[in-house]
Amino acid sequence: MILASLYFSPTGTTRKVVRAFAEGFGGERIENDITLPAGRSKALMDGGADLFVFAGPVYGGRSFKLLTGTIRKLEGAGRPAVCIATYGGRHYDMALADLYEAATAAGFQVIACGAFIGEHSFSRNIQTGRPDEEDLAVARGFGQQVRGKFEAGSLAAMASEAIPQRSVDLDAIGMHRERLGHLTPNRPAPDENCLHCGACASVCPLGLIDVNDSDAIKPGCLKCNTCVKTCPVQSMQFRQEAFKEVAKNCEETFGKEERQPQVWFG
Repeated sequence: MILASLYFSPTGTTRKVVRAFAEGFGGERIENDITLPAGRSKALMDGGADLFVFAGPVYGGRSFKLLTGTIRKLEGAGRPAVCIATYGGRHYDMALADLYEAATAAGFQVIACGAFIGEHSFSRNIQTGRPDEEDLAVARGFGQQVRGKFEAGSLAAMASEAIPQRSVDLDAIGMHRERLGHLTPNRPAPDENCLHCGACASVCPLGLIDVNDSDAIKPGCLKCNTCVKTCPVQSMQFRQEAFKEVAKNCEETFGKEERQPQVWFG
């Protein structure tokens, strides 16, 4: 069997989960990693795949539109798909529903979905080190379960009302959106310890950082914090007080809740 994955994974969390799922499913694998601009410039490959996996992180209770927009451009032709959302915050809210809607609009049949845990992008103190080995074991088991359903001929499409979701809690994240939306500048910045090594530019999913000048960052920052977590000397940081307030609020309101992966089948 052939499994084709399409995912967006700035900090590598989603990538780890997708690869663990693929290990459990077995067979030939085709990866379409659209995290970086270079990956999005390539033609998407499926090689006649038997199963598709669509996966990405949750931002403000939703899936990233770049990912769902890419999914919509595919031709599902009734083939089965699995949707996976990774989150480190309050909840996955509408993220799985967003992936489901994009997949079904492209003609896929979603047979299963999963919500997995990752370290929060704003703070290393929230779901620290996730996904850990236990999380990845669940992802491998998820892949094995889906493979078993294939072999047993018991695939069933999930109805839209069966997709786990809840309305985005705007009251809970309103303060976050207000503060993050008005950061000045609306991006991280390096300090005097910057090595000008280009590491931050190499991992920016939107290609906003000039590889020759770390101070030159274009508007439109996703705030995925990948550049911050990648910097070898911790020079790149969000230093705005508003950002620090949001990170602290996240730690205080849901940072101590240990969440576990969940999976669902049609």
